[in-house]
Amino acid sequence: MDGKWLAASTGGSALTQTAWISRGHIPGMSPDVQGRRREFTVIQAAQIGIMTELTHFGFGSPLAGVAAMLAIRGFRDGYRYAFITDPKQIGAYEDPQKLELNIDRFKLDVREVLDDPKKIGHRPLLYLIIDVGSMMDKMQKAEEEWQSHLKARAGQSEATEEN
Repeated sequence: MDGKWLAASTGGSALTQTAWISRGHIPGMSPDVQGRRREFTVIQAAQIGIMTELTHFGFGSPLAGVAAMLAIRGFRDGYRYAFITDPKQIGAYEDPQKLELNIDRFKLDVREVLDDPKKIGHRPLLYLIIDVGSMMDKMQKAEEEWQSHLKARAGQSEATEEN
């Protein structure tokens, strides 16, 4: 799908996505497509969708990019959920980009992580769960809609040419 379609699917902005890519905040995506329309895979779209959601929670784009990349990596390893705990501000309050956190993953039940002290050392009082599987499903549906849109548009231009 293209950037505009992705932005509409994630509730983000195509300009923000471009800025994230050009600043290197989306691991695995290089800013080498200037002047050409960028096509996003479902995995890249899910990563950007997760980043968009995390920025709504106040994560800065560098940290959101790393958390999204790790969440996607966990999904590829068979884990549907990413589990973020222990966010800490590092340095001055005025610099919100300097944060530290723990990220883990689980397949079905958050208790897989919460009840295993070897995983995180203690039971956290505050945590954030990313349903990576649902984001992948959402972006797969957006990709299917994008492909249908392209086919419909191609059919319209063929009909116009015939007239």
